[in-house]
Amino acid sequence: MSTQEQRLGVLVATINEKIERTARSLLPQLTKCHVFISHQVADGFKYTDEMSFISQHVAYSKLESRGLSKNRNNALSHMTQEINLIADDDVEYVPDFENVILKEYASHSEADVITFKVERGHLAQNVKGSRFNHTKWTLLKVPSIGITFRKASIEKSGIRFDERFGLGSTYETGEEALFLKDCLDAGLKLMHVDIPIVRHTHLSSGWIWDKKQVKAKVAIIWKLYGPFMALLVPLGFTFTKYSLYKEHMGVFTYVTNVLKSHFSILTKGL
Repeated sequence: MSTQEQRLGVLVATINEKIERTARSLLPQLTKCHVFISHQVADGFKYTDEMSFISQHVAYSKLESRGLSKNRNNALSHMTQEINLIADDDVEYVPDFENVILKEYASHSEADVITFKVERGHLAQNVKGSRFNHTKWTLLKVPSIGITFRKASIEKSGIRFDERFGLGSTYETGEEALFLKDCLDAGLKLMHVDIPIVRHTHLSSGWIWDKKQVKAKVAIIWKLYGPFMALLVPLGFTFTKYSLYKEHMGVFTYVTNVLKSHFSILTKGL
């Protein structure tokens, strides 16, 4: 199938009133794609719209639960396209991003997963176009909105997001890194292409290091690299990431939270 005939599948996870932003701001950017919207409804939220945005290329599912990973897993179970992209409801895609993605898969038939660059802020960054194969040491740098994959590869391996991780779950970040780790462990071929496909203009949850985020960081590193690194790496962040947690806690409190989180996982498990 040529890139002109093929439609990229876009899997959107949204929650409660954010469905309105999805319909108003996100869908107009995705007219050349096949879109599946997984709409999580929680905390008594009522949505009464007539779903006027549903069309031949936009499908919708309502999910009564909480947890971003549950929402994304619902989207994974409804994939229809050969190549798929994970999307949030608050992003801005660069021009012709669909063809950029499809052409990379056409050029790299061996790739099961390709991650792309995510621009930060309002200004476009330089396009380098370099490529490398992922290892477990590169996964923490990948935002979920930069992840694309082949439907057949994910379905054959049975990989899903770990529902203990992600917003609304026990550990409120890191689900994308663990998803990619599971892909590596399953023997899938993961590539990174340093070409931007999407822009995120505000601070994401992973950059807000409160006590819950510190707990999640310890758990993610434990899952990725083991218990020793889950203590060493977060303690190493004490000064290198001070700017990210200083609004929520001081150095002593940060170190205390790392130690408490590590001890909790050590004695009780994840």
